[in-house]
Amino acid sequence: MKRASGVDGDSPDESKNSGYVKNPGERVNCDEVADAVLQRARYSMELRKFLDENKTNEQTYEEIRKEIDQQAAKLEDNLDKLDLR
Repeated sequence: MKRASGVDGDSPDESKNSGYVKNPGERVNCDEVADAVLQRARYSMELRKFLDENKTNEQTYEEIRKEIDQQAAKLEDNLDKLDLR
């Protein structure tokens, strides 16, 4: 049963990773998963930074127009709530 679950102490994986202590109840290597998630997040941040730095003027203007439209809509909603008639 131990051999089928990969828990036996003579596995070659443990001899390769001498600094790694395997938790018998752990089914996945949490450190590897966490490192992969962090690396993916770093790549996403780098891509977002690159795209933000290399926007065309048209893209920048479009973002500003959207912000102004959202602010105008919010202002109109607030004025409608006040109902100053």
